[in-house]
Amino acid sequence: MSKNKYKNSNSIKSSSNSTGNTISSIGSVMPFSKEFLFALFVFAIVLLIQPSKASAATIDVATGSASINDGDSICQLEEAIENINDGSRVYADCVESGAYGNDDTINLPGDL
Repeated sequence: MSKNKYKNSNSIKSSSNSTGNTISSIGSVMPFSKEFLFALFVFAIVLLIQPSKASAATIDVATGSASINDGDSICQLEEAIENINDGSRVYADCVESGAYGNDDTINLPGDL
C-alpha cells in the first residue's frame, strides 16, 4: 500500500443544497472575491477621474444703447452675450470676473 505523500489543498468538495443539486467548490477560500476586486477597481477609477472645478464668468451690463459699439467702455447686453457665447473677451468693453466656463452669468442693471 503506497501512501500519497503530496496533499492537494485545492481538492474539490461537493455538497447538495435543498433542491438536490450538487454544488462544487474548491477547497481553500480564494484570496480576493470578484466583488471585492470590482469594488477596488471602481474606487481606483473614481480617484483617477475626479471632476474638475466648475468655472464661471460674471459680466455686469450697463444701461445705455442696445447697439454694439466696441471701444466705448460701456458693456452692452449684446456684447456680453457675444463674450459669453464665445467663451472669451471678444469685446473689451465687457470685462468678466472669473474664468469662462459652464455656468457663466450676465448681471443686468435694475433699471433695464
